[in-house]
Amino acid sequence: MRIQERSFSGKIFRPTPKSYLSSNKKLITVITPWGQEAASPKEVFETIETQYNFFSEDKESTHPFPKLTSLTPVENDMRTAVIQTNQVVFNNVNQEEYSMGFELFFAIVIENILTVIQVGQPFILIDRSNQFLQNIGHTVSNHLGHLKKSQTLLPPLPYQLLGIHEDISFHPFFFRFQINDRLILINRHTIPPKWFTLKREERTLENLSKLAAEENPNLPFWLAIIDLIEPEN
Repeated sequence: MRIQERSFSGKIFRPTPKSYLSSNKKLITVITPWGQEAASPKEVFETIETQYNFFSEDKESTHPFPKLTSLTPVENDMRTAVIQTNQVVFNNVNQEEYSMGFELFFAIVIENILTVIQVGQPFILIDRSNQFLQNIGHTVSNHLGHLKKSQTLLPPLPYQLLGIHEDISFHPFFFRFQINDRLILINRHTIPPKWFTLKREERTLENLSKLAAEENPNLPFWLAIIDLIEPEN
């Protein structure tokens, strides 16, 4: 995998996500910190990576949580890693009082299958040749719709956070991707409607960022394009 990213500061505050790619470029996380500086996104990434590697590499290890028969082995290993990480953050940061939580995008590529776990934002769109963008994630829009540039906005609130509660609910998903498929991620109130009119060759980081900023310059956002198979130089 390969990630390109860009952020834009509006007139209201939204924390900037941090992206981390494993050394083998098969595992990626995008982590957005909310709250006081009680833990770092990098620590969350390292915990998730360590937990996932342990359960995926040691097939004889006993999972601390029952495996779900409805999930693939990769989904079960990722699920366990996220539940374990949620407990680590809750115990270390939020057990006495709420201090900090994290939105999470966690994805793994194995051959031509992408498996994803999502907690809160970003929105996830599949960018496929000869097709318009499609939203494939579980993030729920806050239904602000088309926003006027002059409209007053309240600071954004996260839909769901990792580490805030002892238990966490999420649903892993996977799909088979084509060789030229990419992901487009955006942390923002809504997805810019004009994105869905762009042709594949127009869906560049610069164009997507320009359209998002033009729709409403008051809205901060973070944007990324992920190549699921890193292009050869």
